Amino acid sequence: MTDKYSIKFEVKFKKPVKVWVLQVSGCSLIQFTNVGILMVDRNITSALAKLTEHPNRTDMDVERWWLNHLNSESYVLNPVLCAIEGRTRSSPSYTEFCDELNAAKGILASGLPKARLIEHTPHYFDSVYEIVRNTAERQRRESAFLVDICPSLASRLKPTAASNFEKILLNKALDRALSLHSFVVLAALSCLYEPQGGEEPKIGRGVLKPHPKYSESDAHNALADIRSLEFLAAANGLPASSSGFCTRDKYLAAFWTYLGVNNPTLSGSNFLAGLQPSPKLFPRLDDVGYRGLMTRLL
Repeated sequence: MTDKYSIKFEVKFKKPVKVWVLQVSGCSLIQFTNVGILMVDRNITSALAKLTEHPNRTDMDVERWWLNHLNSESYVLNPVLCAIEGRTRSSPSYTEFCDELNAAKGILASGLPKARLIEHTPHYFDSVYEIVRNTAERQRRESAFLVDICPSLASRLKPTAASNFEKILLNKALDRALSLHSFVVLAALSCLYEPQGGEEPKIGRGVLKPHPKYSESDAHNALADIRSLEFLAAANGLPASSSGFCTRDKYLAAFWTYLGVNNPTLSGSNFLAGLQPSPKLFPRLDDVGYRGLMTRLL
């Protein structure tokens, strides 16, 4: 008979946590990740650009400490998510996509000279941009959905009003031919069912950033973040793939953690993954309310 032991200890870092690495297994810190390829988003490259241009600035000491952990040959960095988002608050053209990918690689090379950068062949540019093309129609429908519902989510709704608005929200998603299990719908529901008093967690609100005059450009920014999570899941569906996603966005990290994405697989052109949304995405709901919501999403 083999005895089993467990060890528990507390780790304290020199600086507050400002950077997270998302993996299929959940969310971790840079020091504890072992993925083969680490995708980065625009909030990582924008911080690196500022620190490279002004190395002596003191207001970003925390970011400098965390991002310095990426400056290692242990990491193969991929800025493809920067290119997919673009910089015009709208879907990039192919030329803009290529230009942004090359610009982001330049920022990473300057800011993290010891890190390795993934090689992007012409075929890679074409194949990834094909994903942008293939999701363009869904992007338009998701954008219209967010423009429809986010003004109403700008202020927290009282319980009865929230219950009534849930019906409107789900009907608008169906009107736009969106799956009720889609990340964008779950983010909206997370915003709807955040704590009544305005305390944390405000996960859905942090991802969608609703306000009374919500526009298509606002929707593009939110969907770029959501699309990065889809890309992460799909990348891990490839055979023998090990990819992570590095971000400074704590709400996006929390959203991914509580989505419960699992067992991603890619068969031909079809991508499948399990999804187990946690009650922590909808903190206003009790257990009965949570189970009722999950039933209505079936």
